[in-house]
Amino acid sequence: MAYSGKVILVLVMSAVATSGLFPPWLYTIYATGTRGEVGYHSEKSAGCHFLLTPPPPEIDHAACGIKLDGERLLIEWACIIAVGVAAWAIVGMSRRRASEAVQEEVPECPEAKAKISGEAKALVHSASSS
Repeated sequence: MAYSGKVILVLVMSAVATSGLFPPWLYTIYATGTRGEVGYHSEKSAGCHFLLTPPPPEIDHAACGIKLDGERLLIEWACIIAVGVAAWAIVGMSRRRASEAVQEEVPECPEAKAKISGEAKALVHSASSS
């Protein structure tokens, strides 16, 4: 793997690790109904916080809590990986184009070729006579 590919891989892995250490959280409310009433359920974003110290519940009540937003975390990871794959592909395409441009044949110049071969023969002849 080329240097630029390794850089992209390290950046993608760092971004995935960082988003995993600071995942999105949800405030939750689960209230059950009483005497035939319908219960209540609500979730809203609590932002991103360190994995080992989630944010406190929004309201200090038994029905209120906090939970990790796994769906949004997976979407973040998928987006990071997709951007990394696209960057890797773009770098690979530009590298291939550059190497193809270098490998293109330069038009031959018969005069230069004859001059070079004549000089080479003279050098070989002078080396052998010495």
